[in-house]
Amino acid sequence: MIRRPAALPPLPPPERLPEATPAPAADSVLLLPEAISEPVRRGSPCPRCGLGRLEYNGMLDLECPVCGFYEGTIGACT
Repeated sequence: MIRRPAALPPLPPPERLPEATPAPAADSVLLLPEAISEPVRRGSPCPRCGLGRLEYNGMLDLECPVCGFYEGTIGACT
């Protein structure tokens, strides 16, 4: 004899998302950490995890071997 599962209880109503903050005015300047920090170089500590040292990967992008963070574009021609 096959038993049918009991009906599941109804889901609670979805929570309302908080209102978005307004965008800054066009004439204001937003300083991001990347804009005020030193540029990353080979051997620099990883800016994300701080544990690994950045090394070049096969596409000549700087990559952290610990967390996988990478800094670069779409690679470079060799």
